[in-house]
Amino acid sequence: MSLPRYLSRPPLLITMALVIAAQFIPLPYVVMQPGPAYDLLGKNVSFTSETTTSDSVNSSKSSKSLLSTYPVSGKLYALTVLVSNPEAHITAPIIIAGWIDGHSVVLPRDFVYPEKIDSKKVQAEGEREMQGAQDLAAIAAAMFLAKTDPQLAKELRSSKVSFELKETGGPSAGLGFAIAIVAKIKAPSLIDGRKIAVTGTINETGTVGAIGGIDQKLIGASVKGAKVILIPAGNCSDITRKPAHLQIVPIHSLNEAIHFLSGAITPAPHC
Repeated sequence: MSLPRYLSRPPLLITMALVIAAQFIPLPYVVMQPGPAYDLLGKNVSFTSETTTSDSVNSSKSSKSLLSTYPVSGKLYALTVLVSNPEAHITAPIIIAGWIDGHSVVLPRDFVYPEKIDSKKVQAEGEREMQGAQDLAAIAAAMFLAKTDPQLAKELRSSKVSFELKETGGPSAGLGFAIAIVAKIKAPSLIDGRKIAVTGTINETGTVGAIGGIDQKLIGASVKGAKVILIPAGNCSDITRKPAHLQIVPIHSLNEAIHFLSGAITPAPHC
């Protein structure tokens, strides 16, 4: 007695073709994964002030540094997350690979990009946010320094601080920028040869705000060999994966971050 053939050969071939074709159909998802980490204590930071010189013939503007900076031993890593752009061709194999590698997360496109927007606008907005984070970090650092060194704080307010991070946008490196400024112009022993990772937004008063992609940033810190990462306290509840041998320190403010790094807070807070 032969079994009935529920799927004859022609439909089987068509089904196989449809399954194969489906692997190349764009799906409404984005992939988030750990991005590059940048050392904020290197040559990618500059302190300049625009001055005007004039004579009877013409006048010109030039930039010079008003601040003395110090070499800082150790690394202070700003962490990034790579997110596929709105027009990315996300297919089923890419999604499956993201789930398998354990370093990526797959999210509905509408969750990350709630409005229809093109990648150029996303990039431009990210660049504006990062520039704003640098400006806020300089203000917060000046407010912190004003308590002990008013003259240095005044010089910082008169300077333009710039960090060059290639192909990076967003406000999440604000806390790192502020710590780097304090270390470079006031406290070169703050990092003390350690590998420290940091993430978190910052406002003018030094308050630290939460960021996205915390799991991917923890992975990025671990990959760079950091032993300690400072994160916004508001992100503790968002962590689903804790890399081994990585101390996660929740931070509420720039003041708290500086005091922790200098050893003035013991025992260390933790998530």
